[in-house]
Amino acid sequence: IDRQIELLQGRGLICADLEMVKRYLGAIGYYRLSAYWLPFEEVAANGQTRSKTFKDGTTFEDVLAIYIFDRKLRLHIMEAIERIEINV
Repeated sequence: IDRQIELLQGRGLICADLEMVKRYLGAIGYYRLSAYWLPFEEVAANGQTRSKTFKDGTTFEDVLAIYIFDRKLRLHIMEAIERIEINV
């Protein structure tokens, strides 16, 4: 996890609270979170699919906020599907 944090910081991600970043990377995982930081990456050069560098000012908290929003949305959708299933 420490090497993952070094890699992210080297790409420009701001990680102010390292203990929090370690906790979330350990619980969620680097590759699962990687989908959520795609909107924060710089535009790739011609011929490349990703730049793998973050836009200036991007924080781990920015990425985490999108992950948490998505998680809550998924839970609400599953609850709605359960209600529909019971009523059907």
